[in-house]
Amino acid sequence: MKRTILALALLAVGASAAGGSCNTMDMVDNYRVPQPTNAGERTIYRTHYASSECGHNEPSSTADKEDTTATTYAADTTTNAHWTYADQGGWSNYKTPNECGATHALNVPGATRSSSGPYQDPLAFAGESPINIVPSETTEAPTNLMINLNGVGKTRSGMPIFNNGHTIGYSICPSKLDCSLTADFGTWPKKLRGITNDNNADEYFLLQMHWHWGSDNTKGSEHQICGKPRAAELHLVWVNKRNITTDRSDAESSLLLAVTGIMIEGGAAEDNPAFSSMVDSVAKKAPGPGDGGTGVQINVKDLLPDSWASKFYTYPGSLTTPPCSQVVSWFVFENFVKLSDAQLNKLRHAQMGSVLTPEVETMKEKEKSNDLSGPVIGLICIAVAIGIIGFGFACHFLGSSRESKGDERANGAGL
Repeated sequence: MKRTILALALLAVGASAAGGSCNTMDMVDNYRVPQPTNAGERTIYRTHYASSECGHNEPSSTADKEDTTATTYAADTTTNAHWTYADQGGWSNYKTPNECGATHALNVPGATRSSSGPYQDPLAFAGESPINIVPSETTEAPTNLMINLNGVGKTRSGMPIFNNGHTIGYSICPSKLDCSLTADFGTWPKKLRGITNDNNADEYFLLQMHWHWGSDNTKGSEHQICGKPRAAELHLVWVNKRNITTDRSDAESSLLLAVTGIMIEGGAAEDNPAFSSMVDSVAKKAPGPGDGGTGVQINVKDLLPDSWASKFYTYPGSLTTPPCSQVVSWFVFENFVKLSDAQLNKLRHAQMGSVLTPEVETMKEKEKSNDLSGPVIGLICIAVAIGIIGFGFACHFLGSSRESKGDERANGAGL
């Protein structure tokens, strides 16, 4: 099997003198605005039990109020070396290969022509994420649309937390070889990409989870349902255990990731105990860009909303941060989870800076889990301007394609 090693790895967090500066400020409104649904290019599916009309699960009064608070962004511009939520329209300028705004493999700088001929898989570029989900415009899926999660009921202690300047996240599994927390989405990731000649279900492992939130409870989630955002959204990033091609002319390349999205509502009268360790650790372990530590307690099952296995929407999409790679099968739960405002404020007081996005770091972990010995043919180190002293580097590794030899290593027990 041909494989290309692609990774963006953070080497150091610090500062730059001349390349520009980043104001240290509360990390808020770290969400991407909804992207075009592209109804003619992709189908948004709902489970049999998910709402088919707006009104079945109306947002509470907290999220239904008019947004009177301005979105808070640091004044900044996206460049080849650095991206910012303040300049989402410029995300296509960030590094290559970059799929922000791409509708076809021919639009992706650095893409290579498949040996099989012209780029012919439009479902590899069906559209980006997030989107506004309108239930009445979704298609009811057959009863075999399902999510099976394994190992989610175990409480895991000592988990790592990180602040990368764009989000707060938690590393779950170091690799596919060391993870008992897995997911089975059946053949739906393939169906979403128009792959109908393979009825084998892939297994995914949970690499990490991270947040997106707003400066108040009227906004913050990346996805919307019925045009209503929530106060935050928690993304669980699952990586395909198979060695997935990165030839973007092949729809198979879009099977790399699956992300389950949990909508978060503010205004709970009491703290939600399932999230206490996760938010309490922000100030203690990861208050600023590049900070991190261990000691977080997480039980994934306790984080999930009611009826998570039967009420959700799914569609083919992308990373919601640069380079916006359209390699994600999205599963967005209809029901939301409530946190207290005090808990959400602990996220809002984390400090923002200019380092790498969590979804891009997934590519680094995918490389590690697939093949640590593959030939690396390129190394580009780009200084990241984020402060007053020191320096930061982001490295973009490009590995050559080669034929996979031998069987994949056996999975470890791990987490």
